[in-house]
Amino acid sequence: MPYLELKNIEAGYQKNKPILKNFNLSLEKGELVSILGPSGCGKTTTLRTIAGFMAPSRGSIIINGIDYTNKPPNKRNIGLVFQSYALFPHFTVFNNVAFGLKMRKTPNDVIKKKVDHLIDMVGLNGLEDRLPGQLSGGQRQRVALARAMVIEPSLLLLDEPLSNLDARLRINMRSEIRKLQKKVGISMLYVTHDQAEALSLSDRIIVLHSGKIEQEGTPENIYARPSSPFVAKFMGFENNFDSEAAEIDEKNIVIKAGSEFVKTELYPNIKKGDKISAFFRPDGVALALKKTENSIKGKVKTVTFQGGNTQYFVQTELGEFSVVIYEKHPSFSEQPVYLEFPEGSIILKRREAE
Repeated sequence: MPYLELKNIEAGYQKNKPILKNFNLSLEKGELVSILGPSGCGKTTTLRTIAGFMAPSRGSIIINGIDYTNKPPNKRNIGLVFQSYALFPHFTVFNNVAFGLKMRKTPNDVIKKKVDHLIDMVGLNGLEDRLPGQLSGGQRQRVALARAMVIEPSLLLLDEPLSNLDARLRINMRSEIRKLQKKVGISMLYVTHDQAEALSLSDRIIVLHSGKIEQEGTPENIYARPSSPFVAKFMGFENNFDSEAAEIDEKNIVIKAGSEFVKTELYPNIKKGDKISAFFRPDGVALALKKTENSIKGKVKTVTFQGGNTQYFVQTELGEFSVVIYEKHPSFSEQPVYLEFPEGSIILKRREAE
């Protein structure tokens, strides 16, 4: 039995206009699952429903075999970490972390022991007497995590907790959260719109779109094998063109790419003559000055140097594509080039008959 189970949930902010419809989700004990999706897809609605801040009009919420559907928020023993951290500005670090225990009327000696343990665990030793305004963004994030975890919650919910941090600090905090989750073994549901964040943190990812689960699976599976055009584009397959399956053998499909033909791996549900959409990542292709077997002709229109990589916008007969090159390479100016498609760089989705 899953540790957390949402069964046939219907919930939303307006009556008769639910964001989540017949929504089902599960989480195993000790698992970190990320809900990934764009703004407005239902991520925060899902967390608010689990936490008890929003009552579902239909369905049930089961945690560790207990029905939580009608329990008030203060009876759910769920830890929450908000995007804004929501720290008490006039409380010290120690008192912010201790707040939940004090509200539960925990004895002072137990509070001291638990708070000291969590402060040590998140690396805030020596900062116990500081106020939130005297801390960096990363330190405030650690206080919020410690405060949520000190009550030993049945489940920890995190709502875009790193979105207010700068890029380098976000990367560091991803690692800290993952290490902490593994060390404690707590079950976490993590909401984000950042693909890299979800991929680096999660045991499993749920991609949400318009209140429905579009795909769920391991980070590796979601990254390499998106199940729909929406997931493909959201997971970085920014370039796409319409095509058809021209030839198929035991290992490969040859697709028509304008006036050229490109070979890619076999997809069992695609037959010769099928109309398809082909997707590829900007960093999944290469540029060359000479024609190769698996390439299409184009012309560089714009070049953008980005430090560790260079981005090219290449106009072809199929449209304009973004190409990102990381390794050292000849600089391509506004000139004719060929887009080379390495094996496995293109994924195919069958289009419904028009």
